[in-house]
Amino acid sequence: MKKDNNAFDDEDRLGSLVSRFENMIQDDQNFFFDAEDFEEIIDYYISRSDKKKTEYAITAALNQHPNHSVFLLKKAQHLISVDKTTEALQLLGELEKIDPYNTEVYMIKGAVYSQLNKFEKAIEAYKQSLIDDSNSSEVYTNIAFEYENLGKYEQAINYLKLALERDVDDYGLLYELSFCYEIIGKQESGLNFFLDFLNEYPYSKEGWYNLGMLYSSLELYEKAIQSYEYALAIDEHFLSVILSKAHSLSSLGEHQQAIHTYKEALKLDKHDASTYYLIGENYANLEEYPKAIEYYKKCLKLDDKHSDAWIGIGISKNELNKPEAATKYIRKAVQLEPYNSDFWSMLAFTESRAGNTERAISSYEKTLQIDESQPAIWIEYTDLLADNEQIREASEAMKRAETLHPDDEALKYRRSAYLMLLGKKKEAMAVLEKALKINPGNYDYFLNYDDSLRISEDALNLIEAYIEKQNKY
Repeated sequence: MKKDNNAFDDEDRLGSLVSRFENMIQDDQNFFFDAEDFEEIIDYYISRSDKKKTEYAITAALNQHPNHSVFLLKKAQHLISVDKTTEALQLLGELEKIDPYNTEVYMIKGAVYSQLNKFEKAIEAYKQSLIDDSNSSEVYTNIAFEYENLGKYEQAINYLKLALERDVDDYGLLYELSFCYEIIGKQESGLNFFLDFLNEYPYSKEGWYNLGMLYSSLELYEKAIQSYEYALAIDEHFLSVILSKAHSLSSLGEHQQAIHTYKEALKLDKHDASTYYLIGENYANLEEYPKAIEYYKKCLKLDDKHSDAWIGIGISKNELNKPEAATKYIRKAVQLEPYNSDFWSMLAFTESRAGNTERAISSYEKTLQIDESQPAIWIEYTDLLADNEQIREASEAMKRAETLHPDDEALKYRRSAYLMLLGKKKEAMAVLEKALKINPGNYDYFLNYDDSLRISEDALNLIEAYIEKQNKY
């Protein structure tokens, strides 16, 4: 009870101090407060984000205790909070002269430069704070982050290691190291680091987890799973590890085991929509589409804006030969992500299957407005036009595709077919020859489009000539 009484006494004392200070403001008087009292008053207003009274308290404190370094630091921090960074830096410069061994001055200065995106200057300031080794772990971490901001991940790794040497219990450093090794593509070096670390600290579940993540990034999923299992042996409720293990199992094609593992994750967090979605994906990979739909819907119950789950149901309905029903779900995904070309192309394909030709054409056109970079989509679109007696439009659209992808022979073969069906034999033969020059082996894109093309002797002779020429080499 004594401890609780002391806490109440402290609160009463602080309340009395604040009341006395506010009475001073209200009565426009000048009561004396010692430095410690002013610190408590200032911190009280800072904790309540009352910037106006914070400023007043700092000014009053400096009037009574001029050049007191604590209040000058408080003023610098306040200036930063109200976006007066130039004034803050000027004041911090003065503080360096007054108290050159105050590491907090350099830490705040480093933070200001970082906020201004002056990362090199931030690093310089942080290094000045290394006068005192007591906060070196924090300083090294801050320096590492600034090097990351500069894209200098090798240097960041060096400082993260220095920070870890001084605070091995700061597991966030392990995650940051793993990230840095992966982003510069030096996972092998990262693996060596974590294996050495785990040799010294074998009960570090975060160490095993990050080792597994590096293995996973190299697609060494069996080793990743082994690392995750070590982490789970230390802490069986480590949710991130369970989810990562499930992902690795799925990547190996072990979908049934992945489902089981994701369901283990749901025991720890049954409100994670993404986990239900991932279970649905694994059921879809097993071609168990009704079960996939069941879990996609469970995902949507928790997050009705999960566009991939809407698409997942649409694809599953398509696989169950229910294209009309599928379109409803895919349209919902498109509404959620109107600039996702993959969603639009899936909608176009499904509308076409459902016999909604005009809608399908419109959806293909929307797909290509967003992204013209996929030759396969151009072929799907123009084939749909041609199959619906719009061969001229198909040929014109394919001409556009050819200008975008001049080295794609499939587009040329297909346009040649359209031109041949339009009776433009001379132009068709010229385009066909261009396709054959690129890759004579893909002539099926021409011949298989329409049976009538197989009776064109000139086309067949040209194809045969190029095939023979290829076989000679």
